[in-house]
Amino acid sequence: MEKNMVENYMRELGYADDEVADFAEACIRQSWPKGYNRWKVLKPVLREAGWDLSTKEGYTKYWAPTVRTGAMWDGRMRVMGIKEIKDIPTLGSIFKHQWSDFLSPTEVVEESPDRCVLRTLWCANPMYGPSPYGRHDCIRSYMEYYRNSDGGMTRDTFLLGLAIHAKRRGLREDIEIEMPWAMCRDGDVPYCLYIFRKKGSPIYEPPALTDRQKAWFIEDEVERSGEKPVVHAAKMLGITIEEFAAKAFPLVVSLDVAAYMGWELQFGKEKALDMYKEYWLSLLFHWINEAKIELEIGRVTNLEELAKVIHFCQREKLVPYQMILSGNGSVTLTGNNDLYAEIPTKVLGMKLGDSYLDAVASADEAFINQIMVETKMDDKAKASAKKRLVKGDDKNEIVIEEK
Repeated sequence: MEKNMVENYMRELGYADDEVADFAEACIRQSWPKGYNRWKVLKPVLREAGWDLSTKEGYTKYWAPTVRTGAMWDGRMRVMGIKEIKDIPTLGSIFKHQWSDFLSPTEVVEESPDRCVLRTLWCANPMYGPSPYGRHDCIRSYMEYYRNSDGGMTRDTFLLGLAIHAKRRGLREDIEIEMPWAMCRDGDVPYCLYIFRKKGSPIYEPPALTDRQKAWFIEDEVERSGEKPVVHAAKMLGITIEEFAAKAFPLVVSLDVAAYMGWELQFGKEKALDMYKEYWLSLLFHWINEAKIELEIGRVTNLEELAKVIHFCQREKLVPYQMILSGNGSVTLTGNNDLYAEIPTKVLGMKLGDSYLDAVASADEAFINQIMVETKMDDKAKASAKKRLVKGDDKNEIVIEEK
């Protein structure tokens, strides 16, 4: 990601030059932890489709269509200059570098012709926890997500997807995949452990953990350092916090695109759009409450307060707006940048009119309308998007006026 693009968004969103870590943290919170919200949206759809949600199949169905195409792994191979996956250590190396590019510091513990063992020392998913979904979240729901996140997403989709793709790219051996330790699933392990091994070879036995090791958590080390977790992770990756932010920023949209395209491939455009809207609406209840606290608004009573709440919620999405009070009593929010338009078109190769960009526009309209409902201003005011960058307009523009 270009440094100028990240700096531009930081400035537009109101981050100072010395607040790069805060911006990086905002990006991280918009990426992996939001997987929980998508899982909550997906669950009832899978149940209607007859899937057994007590198995790992449900979460796998969410990611598999986009991950198993192999595009991600081919991209990593090009970056590493690898044309063929000849052996298991090469397979492990590809995974290590891709996972580290996901900002999860990963290293090889052991490798041989028959086996590669890796561990991930830090992960945003358990570190920042699931994002609140709605009014009735509970610990049981979080635990269910983490069980599925470990198996359905990580092992059965990403790792198995890599193993399947490796066969297409030259690997002759059939391999087994294990993930005996997962920080999010287990809670009392010091890191995530991944094993790629030749089918039929001896099973890898993880080292025994002492009670002291079970009680150690990387967040304890982070707290003692006095640093933000993202700063600690950047050091573990051997990069600056500026480089960390530059990697975290496009990840926000890349994961959003992967989720939507997976839904569309599985359920069709109409259902995918409904799910995508529900995902964004699931974030609003907590964002509106946070807006009222930060803006010191008890109950929204006028257009300016309503505009400030919409501005706050858009900022939480990392979409920058400026507020303009007009002489006729209306309020206009304008923005010249939108990562949900810029990254898909400039980085991911999408074109205006692609279904994802249309979904972004429709979901944002529903997002704004729901803010009106949640603030009880829907009978007094109206807010409409007059221009959208995802539609090819020269800027984003939302006009808020009395009915």
